[in-house]
Amino acid sequence: HMEKFYRLHIDEQNGIFPKWYWKKGLHDAIVNGVSTWDFEYNSTIRASNCVEIRLDASQAMFDTSIKTIRFYNCKVLTPGLDITGMWWVKDRLTSVGDKHLLEIDLSSPKTQCRFALRFDSCEVERWE
Repeated sequence: HMEKFYRLHIDEQNGIFPKWYWKKGLHDAIVNGVSTWDFEYNSTIRASNCVEIRLDASQAMFDTSIKTIRFYNCKVLTPGLDITGMWWVKDRLTSVGDKHLLEIDLSSPKTQCRFALRFDSCEVERWE
C-alpha cells in the first residue's frame, strides 16, 4: 500500500519519520539491483516515474523484512553510480522543500560511495 506522506516534514531530532521508513536500519542489506522507469502520469500515485531498489535484507542488522523500495517522482542525484552488489551501510532521510532526500552510504570490498535520491513518495514491499 502507498504512503501519501509528501506533506509530512521529517524531523530527525524528534524522530518523526514516515510510517514506511526502516527506522531500525538496513545495515548489511545487499543491493540486488536498481531499475528506473517512466510512465504516463498516474493520478492515483501522482507520479510519472519510479526508481526501484531491490534488496536482499536477509542478513541485514535489524530490519530483515524489506524486499523492494520504490521511489516515485524520483531523481537520482548521483547518476552513473552502479550500486548493484554493494552493502547498505547507513542512510539519512531528510525533507528538502516538499520533497524528500535519501542519502545512502554503501560499501563493497573495492569501494565506498553515497547514493542520493530526491522523491515525492515511497512504497516499501516487505516479505510477509
